[in-house]
Amino acid sequence: HAKELANQNCQKTGQPFDFDLAIAIENGIVEFETALPHNVTGSNSSTAYLDIAFVLIENLRDTNPDGSHRIAFSTSTGLPVNKELIDETKMVGFDKQHVGTTLAKRIANPNFNPNDPHLTMTGNNLSRVEMMRQAIVCAYGQLLSAAVNRMQ
Repeated sequence: HAKELANQNCQKTGQPFDFDLAIAIENGIVEFETALPHNVTGSNSSTAYLDIAFVLIENLRDTNPDGSHRIAFSTSTGLPVNKELIDETKMVGFDKQHVGTTLAKRIANPNFNPNDPHLTMTGNNLSRVEMMRQAIVCAYGQLLSAAVNRMQ
């Protein structure tokens, strides 16, 4: 779908469609079962929540034997999110507010960026951009590895 969206954008702007890669990124909160204690998961059950991004890269210049484009995917580092933040955001509506904004309202820190809660939540060690960059590099590396493996 990334290729079709890129093609549509090119048609709207009048630019030629000439790309090597199409990259799609979708971010969200993933719910999963865990044996971790509730003081770690932020939930009174065995359910935990991670804020995570999924990255898919399609190589538009390299095809499989069946004619399809080579695709690789990866995820960003998952950052645990407290269930209370999710529930509070859900009450407002995910279409109106995201968890970072809910967290910003709770934190009395003027340096907190609701668009990059990752930075504050990791003690200023890992930004959202860096997490995305790592996931993109990981997926792209898989495409490079596939190309190298075919040459051997």
